[in-house]
Amino acid sequence: MENLTQPFENERKQTDNSLNVERGKTDESFETYKDKAESKTDKIISENRVEADDARTTRRSKTDLKRENTSSAVVGQKNLQDERQLEDSAIKTERLKNDLAIEHERTEKEKLLSKLVILERETTDKNLFKERKKADIERVRSAEIFNHEYKSHLETKSALTTREEFVAIVSHDLRNPISAILSFSEIISEDSSMSGISDDVKQWIEIIKRNAEISLRLISDILDMERIEGGKLHVQLAPHNISDVISESVESYHNVAASKNVTLTAEHAKIDGDVACDKDRVAQILSNLIGNALKFTPDGGAITVKTEQAESEIKISIIDTGPGIPDKQKNLIFDRFAQLGNKDRRGLGLGLYISKTLVESHNGKIWVISEPGHGSTFCFTLPR
Repeated sequence: MENLTQPFENERKQTDNSLNVERGKTDESFETYKDKAESKTDKIISENRVEADDARTTRRSKTDLKRENTSSAVVGQKNLQDERQLEDSAIKTERLKNDLAIEHERTEKEKLLSKLVILERETTDKNLFKERKKADIERVRSAEIFNHEYKSHLETKSALTTREEFVAIVSHDLRNPISAILSFSEIISEDSSMSGISDDVKQWIEIIKRNAEISLRLISDILDMERIEGGKLHVQLAPHNISDVISESVESYHNVAASKNVTLTAEHAKIDGDVACDKDRVAQILSNLIGNALKFTPDGGAITVKTEQAESEIKISIIDTGPGIPDKQKNLIFDRFAQLGNKDRRGLGLGLYISKTLVESHNGKIWVISEPGHGSTFCFTLPR
């Protein structure tokens, strides 16, 4: 809510700032025109006073000159008085002109300032109206965003609830009955009293077991994908003999490989010391990669699980004699739900995606080397 209301506060601040800026411009313009008008008035006054002083000086010079040229004192006195009167009249006239000029300039200045204030106020009001209109539009937009976010929140909450219910169903309501099918099929196949059953029945029991195992693996893949998406898939590192982990994984697939007439072997290099890893998760990686190789390796083919030791890591390779992978699909096979074709739908395309996530959780790397018609080699590393 706080983030959604932030645009309102920002717009209000912008409006206030714009108003202050516009009012500052008005005051600045007012002072500028006022200074110009006063400067112009002062200039006219100064010029008029200079003219008045020049006129007065000129007349007095004439008076003095006439006084010198007058032979009679009486005549000179009379002329002097006349000149003085003329001079005073001229001064009075000049001062009147000066006062009129001052009054005129003041009137013009008041008119100019009045126009300026009206103009600037109109501009300020116009800008303020624009800012408020913009703020109102932003307010409406923010309200729409809030409503959209709230609706999305409700939809997400509903989706998460549905997703959690789905995971609960998968983990309990599906896994338990399939586990029961697998357990009882194993009991039947190992019961000595069932030794007299026909080979067809034995084959049917094996088919039940195999499909139950496949179903459990699919359920585990779905649950792991949900944990990955939720950031809840973690590895528990502990020291383990990596050769033993690989041998156990290979051994678990011997019967499946034999039923397909595929040779499955392990080649171990000498590993110095234990490797810090999550044993169950490494077994899951191997199970996905070996099971994937068995799926695509034809009858009579071969699969080799090879271990190599480097200075800082252990490299494990699963090499098959299958059909290989085209170059354009090598970068896609580790994506979710990736499948090379539609003919085989025994998986969801999650095995390699989960394997990649588990390897990277160990700070390792996984990749594939393949050429169509010459098999594939899936490699992954575990840090020492």
